[in-house]
Amino acid sequence: MTGAQRVYRTGQQTNITCTAEHARPPASITFLVGGREVHPRSGYVQDSPPWADPNGTYTTRARLTLPVTGDHVPALAITCRARVLTLSVEDSVNVRVERAANGLLSLFGAGTRHSPPLPALVMLVAAGLLQVVAVRLLSNACLWRR
Repeated sequence: MTGAQRVYRTGQQTNITCTAEHARPPASITFLVGGREVHPRSGYVQDSPPWADPNGTYTTRARLTLPVTGDHVPALAITCRARVLTLSVEDSVNVRVERAANGLLSLFGAGTRHSPPLPALVMLVAAGLLQVVAVRLLSNACLWRR
């Protein structure tokens, strides 16, 4: 397994390649994330067709491009399983996942599955009200100058 970073931030995407070499017949590759199989037609797994090696065996390759979300914090376990007939081999990696700081909304955890965007909306409404008050104060100050 190649391409795994040690640390991901929410909003990033994995780009992990799993390669099974010297298999006959060609191996089938499966990815597991957090112990759960990633469905091959999920759109997150791209399989390359197996190619024949000069010695009569096959090499198979698959890539996992999974968006990293708040559900993956604090860690993500990714496993590549290569299976040939009744034999299988696994390679696993555990990566750290941190929340990305993307402005005001992410400061309050808005938009994540586990925390609603309410605190961020309250702050935005409050900021808008402060702006309205400031405009009124400035327009009143201009009236007094005349």
